[in-house]
Amino acid sequence: MKHMELLARSKAMTDQIIADIITEHTKDTEILNYKIEKTNSVFKQKYDELEAMQTCMSKELQKLSNNKGKLTARQLCIITGQPTDLDTTKPMGTVLSAISRELGYIIDKTLEGNYNVGLYSPFVCKEYLERYNLAIPPQLQYVKE
Repeated sequence: MKHMELLARSKAMTDQIIADIITEHTKDTEILNYKIEKTNSVFKQKYDELEAMQTCMSKELQKLSNNKGKLTARQLCIITGQPTDLDTTKPMGTVLSAISRELGYIIDKTLEGNYNVGLYSPFVCKEYLERYNLAIPPQLQYVKE
């Protein structure tokens, strides 16, 4: 009789331990699933950001390809971190045109928005930045005449 009682207690303890293990496993699974969902969410957000950046860069590259490697004043403002408003780009375009004529470069034209704007050689753009003591971006650092 005493053995039966001990066996019953032993079984009850075993059942309780198994129930505790199952509860812990369920909690661990919930925590793991939450972490996976959070990671997937962050990953998707970063992926979308990179995809948007890649699309933007692809469009800019296409513009540069269409421009045969030349830059507009607005594009020069973008890569140098300057404002891209008309008050900045118009005077810059005037100076870039003068430098182009001075150095003997041909100024091509393209349509940007509602404006017919000049396309300038990367060397002319680099010369402009050097003359005005502005930082030369990586895209223009190795440009030579």
